[in-house]
Amino acid sequence: MWGLLAVLAFSLTVPLTRIAAPIFGGVVAGLGRAALAAMFAGAFLVATSQPRPALRDLPALMAVGLGLFVGYPLFYH
Repeated sequence: MWGLLAVLAFSLTVPLTRIAAPIFGGVVAGLGRAALAAMFAGAFLVATSQPRPALRDLPALMAVGLGLFVGYPLFYH
């Protein structure tokens, strides 16, 4: 059920981004999309009491996060 919900939610992101991009601009729409996804993911992790990552994993997580949160929206268009 969670997988179906995730696929459904993800399938709406591209059409909604195409609608939002002319109104807000591509960078704002892309960064907003990433920020909204990060908020939902963070809330889910807190709600399910997931353990925090080890300190040794933080540099890799930060690199991936920067690539997804900044790189993808900037280079998507």
